[in-house]
Amino acid sequence: MARVCFGRWVCEVEDALLDAARPRCGYEPFLVEEGRPRLRLWRRADLGEGARPFQPGQPSLGAVQVEEEGLGTDAPLELLSAELALRALFQLAILRQGGLCLHAAGVAFGEAAVVALGPSGAGKSTLSRLCVQSGRAGLLSDEVVALLPDGLVCGSPFRSEPDLPASRAEARLHAFLLLEKGPAESLSPVRPAALVAPLLGQVFQGEGVTGLSLGAGTLPRLGGLMAPAPGFRLMFRKDPAVAGFLDEWVHGLSPSRS
Repeated sequence: MARVCFGRWVCEVEDALLDAARPRCGYEPFLVEEGRPRLRLWRRADLGEGARPFQPGQPSLGAVQVEEEGLGTDAPLELLSAELALRALFQLAILRQGGLCLHAAGVAFGEAAVVALGPSGAGKSTLSRLCVQSGRAGLLSDEVVALLPDGLVCGSPFRSEPDLPASRAEARLHAFLLLEKGPAESLSPVRPAALVAPLLGQVFQGEGVTGLSLGAGTLPRLGGLMAPAPGFRLMFRKDPAVAGFLDEWVHGLSPSRS
């Protein structure tokens, strides 16, 4: 069993599952040698009645069952199934730490992180790549980030693009950004009430698996996690200048425009 660190918790995972997920999950930075495992992920054929498929429309991908000590799964040792199993473990670990997982990009400018939101095609991976290639920022993930109760944003092993490596780094949440593509970089405030729906739409809900979703408790938890940070609408070009623009803004300078 390998040990990975998700958020602040150490978890055990069967080596075969990690190997199967390797092409899509950059889990190497998350491997640790020490620490008492709080959860584990293991494969078994005899899941109980509480098991649910990862994706109801595709039962061949396998199923998962949440238990006190972790997750049991009958996922085959194939790429997508193994990734779904690891995502379920990451989600369970973050939920039990009092946090939430978001389908979002996280970029760290020093000790301050921005969490970028938007539908598919809005530019999460593009923004991540531009910021990282500029050398002015570090990537937490362009696919899945975790919000923790102490105001931190944590990276995950998951990525949507192979050239955007995962990171176990963490940074203090500075702001949420709703992404829009445009002719120049600009930021405009978003009222907290108008930020709730975009954020709630990106919270991982667990596909109805008991233990991987908070149900009605999701909104109160989200409200507490988002309270320390404001929201902004970021309009940006496909240009590395956006990295400098955000870096200056995060550090209290007036952003320059190219």
